[in-house]
Amino acid sequence: MYATLAEKVTGLEVLRIVSSIGPTEAMHFATWQDDAGNAANTPVAPVTDPVTGLTIPNLDADPRGALVQDNLIFPTPAEFISHKLPHCAIVRPTLDRNAGARAAIKSFTADNLFRGQSADFFRTVTKLAEQADAAQRRIG
Repeated sequence: MYATLAEKVTGLEVLRIVSSIGPTEAMHFATWQDDAGNAANTPVAPVTDPVTGLTIPNLDADPRGALVQDNLIFPTPAEFISHKLPHCAIVRPTLDRNAGARAAIKSFTADNLFRGQSADFFRTVTKLAEQADAAQRRIG
């Protein structure tokens, strides 16, 4: 989303902020994946959330072995896109329809990140996302 927004911002200060958020989040993800990803193995996993029923399997016991290594930073293989793809790291999209603010809100909503929020909340974040996606860079 930040790469998409960076192409639209009009102020240099805003560009600096937006372009610095993405790499910071990438580093947070890498750290989380390297450390917290290890929670998906013995002796912690498998573990089931008693409220949601979500189960984190013991990836050490997965017959696919290194293909689902619990501390890998990049998704290998990329089965969530297509099982036909070769093992690869995924380059994220930068078009609004796939990576813009509305797409992010849609994804977060589908993942139940906003579960329990009011209709007013959804109207507000949708309006903000629409405004962010509609932004255009003025040149000159």
